[in-house]
Amino acid sequence: MKKLLQNLSLTKYYDKKITLSDVLQIGKDSIKDEDAQTLSDLPWLILKRIMMLKTTARSVKYAIQKNIHRVSIVRMAETARELGIIVDEDAEECQKAKARADEITSKITDTQQFKKKEMPLQGEILKMLAKLQKEECRMKKVGDQSIETYKDHIQTEKLKLRKQQHKKDMSATMNSFIQAMSCPRVERAYFLKWMRMNLENLSRKVIPNLRKQYKEKCSVNVVLEHKQDIADLDRKISNSSLGSEHFIREMGQLYEAAVSHSKHEKSQNQLEHLPQLCAELLLDGFPLELIDGDASSIPVEWLTSVFSELNTLVKPNNKIVVVTVLGVQSSGKSTMLNTMFGVQFAVSNGRCTRGAFIQLIKVTDDFKPELNCDYLLIIDTEGLKSLELATLDNSHEHDNELATLVVGLSDVTIINITMENSTEMKDILNKLELQKFTDVMEYDTENGDHYIPGLWHGNPPMAQVSTGYSESVYALKRHIIETFKCYKSGSILQGLLEDCRKN
Repeated sequence: MKKLLQNLSLTKYYDKKITLSDVLQIGKDSIKDEDAQTLSDLPWLILKRIMMLKTTARSVKYAIQKNIHRVSIVRMAETARELGIIVDEDAEECQKAKARADEITSKITDTQQFKKKEMPLQGEILKMLAKLQKEECRMKKVGDQSIETYKDHIQTEKLKLRKQQHKKDMSATMNSFIQAMSCPRVERAYFLKWMRMNLENLSRKVIPNLRKQYKEKCSVNVVLEHKQDIADLDRKISNSSLGSEHFIREMGQLYEAAVSHSKHEKSQNQLEHLPQLCAELLLDGFPLELIDGDASSIPVEWLTSVFSELNTLVKPNNKIVVVTVLGVQSSGKSTMLNTMFGVQFAVSNGRCTRGAFIQLIKVTDDFKPELNCDYLLIIDTEGLKSLELATLDNSHEHDNELATLVVGLSDVTIINITMENSTEMKDILNKLELQKFTDVMEYDTENGDHYIPGLWHGNPPMAQVSTGYSESVYALKRHIIETFKCYKSGSILQGLLEDCRKN
């Protein structure tokens, strides 16, 4: 310390404590940003920069506390325009997209009623279709009938439901949404961002209170007593949730209904461009719903057409490697994928993320030979084996179906096991003859385990992000990239859709 003070010509302060006011007074008239000419100049320059930051921070704090003329960000933008500063949101594409999004979302007063009226194809009819599609594969209720007779019966019932869908005209809202989606690429991207913000603002009015009730009912000690209440709240949360994925899901059902009814009708011709729109969305980095979590179904015809268009758009560079993550609810799956690959899967508490979503990541030309693929396909899934819903009907069957599908589709599967729920994996593996991971998939017991510390260092909301989390996720990413080199990638259409059909 004494040597440092000597270098700073502050020896007289050595015998007594240097106060903040002393330091500020020393450099009050000499605060400026400059480079060190010699090594001995470094301590003094460092101190001066600290003093500059302290002074600036104090000035800003004083100005904030004493300023009574508070303005909103919108008003600040107006002031910026008056000063000749360019505001990004004034771009023509952005303003047109905002107007289109506002036109749609301004009509929403009751989310549940809005979905029933404007999105009729994804209600009870879709859930009944999903059950028939599953029964067609499982044949659990065939009884004394012949298999062929039973299959014909299921096909007839499915056709009746599709006809019911086809009879429902496209709503004005969906027509406006499809028109907005058909806009040029930049305007479409702005539109989806505005839709996301507007819909999130609407959800904040209802969802937080429902989540609070949901968590209270899901207390481990009383979950059995409120089984029906939990199911009702879960249904309310689902009905009250509204995002861009619901609009795109309705697009898919409109397309499927038209395709299944007739391939030569006018309605089919009006909708034939929709798969290309969604293929372009994937290439632009937007997620696409793979599994409808509300109806627990896969729109095979819709996805087949989307991936076919995607294959056409990227051909011949159409080799992909598929990565997915599985884990219990609230184990940080979406956060891990977002951190690892820079994607933007929705991150939220509770069972609001349902089913599975995919996102496409392009591999740069200089990295393609190393990874042996052109794209990474990332699959994000809803939480499995949630403690709240473990006692509800069909929860285990639903989880097993979801896990089986995504593992079957993936080249690399990340199993995210939190310490407090490690017994859940044992419960799964001990079914039938399965005793270890290698009975299910290829697994390196020596190098396949990675410890990921918690995201937050401290207690939110004031906690900072743990640097250990980022470092551990980066190490896992490097390990996964090394694993990619051992895989033979497949094409987008032939590989993924064939696997979807098998599962």
